[in-house]
Amino acid sequence: MEHPPEERRTVAPSAHAVALGVDHVRLSYVYLDRRDTEGYASLVDPGSDPLSAGAVPRTRSDRVPPPPSAGGHHELHRVISGNDSVAVVGTYVRNDGGRRDFVDVFTISEHGLLLTRKRFQPVEQQLL
Repeated sequence: MEHPPEERRTVAPSAHAVALGVDHVRLSYVYLDRRDTEGYASLVDPGSDPLSAGAVPRTRSDRVPPPPSAGGHHELHRVISGNDSVAVVGTYVRNDGGRRDFVDVFTISEHGLLLTRKRFQPVEQQLL
């Protein structure tokens, strides 16, 4: 599946805004694990859509990722920031014991809020 091109911005976030963005990214997982859609939505830049560049959400709450059906929590192994992006390497641990590794890449606004989020997950190896 091809991803839509990223929007071009006129103002790059400062180092302080990116540092604030790192805190917001970490907090976003706490909100997701608690299923706190209002809390998560408070971290999203009002003029952005961190789930889909093509969609036009009606409210900030429309931009909150849906919780996994089995429930569970995120374990963050590494958080990396640079320029206007934050990458998170982690594992989602379901309540039924299942685990799924992921890498999320966020872009951060000039205000330290979340602009976009893309999730990457490994393809299951059929030959092993």
